[in-house]
Amino acid sequence: MSLLKLVAPMSIAMLAAVSVSIGGCAVSETRYPLPVTPAEAPATFGPIGQCATSQGYKSEVNATKDGIQVFQNGGATIVFRIEDGKFFEEISILSTNDFSEADRQQKIKDAKPIADQIWACADAIRKGGAPPAAATTAAPPAATTAPPVGGTSAAPTP
Repeated sequence: MSLLKLVAPMSIAMLAAVSVSIGGCAVSETRYPLPVTPAEAPATFGPIGQCATSQGYKSEVNATKDGIQVFQNGGATIVFRIEDGKFFEEISILSTNDFSEADRQQKIKDAKPIADQIWACADAIRKGGAPPAAATTAAPPAATTAPPVGGTSAAPTP
């Protein structure tokens, strides 16, 4: 059984971050409800995995088949899960005590736009459309100013 599954029942409330210590590890999580019924939720797991993969993240459906986890570099795990008759986007940070609570909360804040982008992509696929372009392609490189032809920016001297 996954540690996240063991810790999830300890959640105090939606939209409230909690922190518990378990054997030298700390878990912080924040939950956001999603507009999908628990009966519809499993049909989103494939699109969620597809969208996560297209954005460079590893994902896997959990062993109990009630959610899919997306692993983000830097310690955040984004879990789309069914629990207590609701479907949630849950962002969790499981770490040794290397991070302060403030650091864990910042990591959750940083992961939220990624979770939202994955959900928007998956929801578009679920509804029969194409995923939003921003959700499936990498951002273009930053614009740079190329030197003028001839290699110098100085005006020619008469």
